[in-house]
Amino acid sequence: MILLRLSAPLRNALAFTYDLVVAAGGWWLAFWLRYNLEDSREFFPAYAYSVPWVVVIHAVLFWKMGLYRGLWRYASLPDLRRILVAVSIAAIATPAFFLFLSPPVPIPRSGFVILPLLLLLAMGGSRIAYRAWKEHGLVALMHAPDSSPTIVLGAGDAAAALLKELAAGREFHVVALLDDDSGKHGAEIRGVKIAGALAGIGDLAERFNVTQAIIAMPGESHAARKRAVDLCNEAGLKVMTVPSYAELVSGKLSVSQLRSCLLYTSPSPRD
Repeated sequence: MILLRLSAPLRNALAFTYDLVVAAGGWWLAFWLRYNLEDSREFFPAYAYSVPWVVVIHAVLFWKMGLYRGLWRYASLPDLRRILVAVSIAAIATPAFFLFLSPPVPIPRSGFVILPLLLLLAMGGSRIAYRAWKEHGLVALMHAPDSSPTIVLGAGDAAAALLKELAAGREFHVVALLDDDSGKHGAEIRGVKIAGALAGIGDLAERFNVTQAIIAMPGESHAARKRAVDLCNEAGLKVMTVPSYAELVSGKLSVSQLRSCLLYTSPSPRD
C-alpha cells in the first residue's frame, strides 16, 4: 500500500525504470528467440555489447515523448498512442544507430522487429492492467465479504458511471443490470450482464438473495422511474436512485459523489 502513496516524481521514476528494464529484458528475449531458445553463450557477447545502447536510445525517446506525464491509474488511449509512437520511433532509430556504429559483433536484424512488439505488449499491457486493478476490474468477482448484492435498473451512461463508482467503493456488488430495451439483453457493462427487462426484478432478487436495488434512469420520464420504484417495492427491495443528469452536468454533483447521494425510499414487504 505504501507504493500507492508515493509522490508523483517517484512514481514517474519507477515507471521510467520499469520501462528501461522491459527494454533490456525484451532485447534479451529477442536474442533468445532469434537463436531458437538455445544456450545464451552463443549470443551473449552481442547482447552485452548492444544492450547499453538499446537502453539509452529508448530512455531518451521515452522521456522526450512524454510517456511519464500521465498517471497509470488513468491510462487511456492517448497514453497508449504515445507509447505506440515512441516505440515506433525507437524501432527505426535503434537499427539506424547500429548501422552507423558498425558494431564489432553481429547484431541479429530480427531483434529489431521482435523488440518493438514485446515493448508494446509489456508497456501498454502493464498500464491497462494497473488501471483495471485500481478500479477493481480484475477482481470484480472477488467482492468484499460484507458487500451488499445489488441490482441496477437501467443500462445506459448513468448505469456505467454508477458501476465504476460502486466498484471503487466495494460497498455493493452489482449482480445484474435490468433494462426494458431488449436489444441490450445479454450484453455487459463493465463486466455486469444485462439480465433482462425491469419486470423480472422479483425473480432475479430471489435468485441472488438481493435486498436492494438502484435505479439509474435519470433521463427517463417520471412515469418510467415511478414504475421502476413500484417494481422494486413489489419485490420487497430497498430502493435507491442516482442524481439527475442536470445535477451532474451543472457541477452540483460529480460522478465521484454518486454513492453518497443515493436517495432511499421505504420498501414494501415482500409478498
